Amino acid sequence: MAKQRRKEVEQAKLCAERKAELQRKKARLSEEPSMERSYTSTSMMKRILVVAEGENTEYSYFSKFRIPGVLVVPVGVGVGTMSLVKEVERIRAKNIRKYHCDFDETWVVFDKDEYPDFVEAIKYAESCGYKVAYSNQAFEYWLLLHLIIIRGNRWIGVIILR
Repeated sequence: MAKQRRKEVEQAKLCAERKAELQRKKARLSEEPSMERSYTSTSMMKRILVVAEGENTEYSYFSKFRIPGVLVVPVGVGVGTMSLVKEVERIRAKNIRKYHCDFDETWVVFDKDEYPDFVEAIKYAESCGYKVAYSNQAFEYWLLLHLIIIRGNRWIGVIILR
């Protein structure tokens, strides 16, 4: 009799466990699915700060960069060469506070123009660990050449960024 009673108790436990499992499954199925997209966290992304001489053209160009796994933060300053390079550290610190992380690369972008301190600015920027990009004519000229599609010697059209 005790053996039969133990068997009944075990069966009742199994039955209760099955019921509880079914209720958990029902609860999971009745939950609304999450429709939120998963985003790559900024800690996993490569972060690039681009500090440019121009406040409009360069900023607009670099803000259109859409590279998976890369966060490009453009900043247009409106000052030239050495002043720009000296301003980078302040801008970098401000953006580190804003994005709560350090940048993997920092780029300084300016036109060659006729600045007397052009070469010194490049050397100073590189000594600070910044990467330098400059256009020999003007950034706008480079941008137009970059966006014109050329096949052989025939001009085909211009790509418009929006």
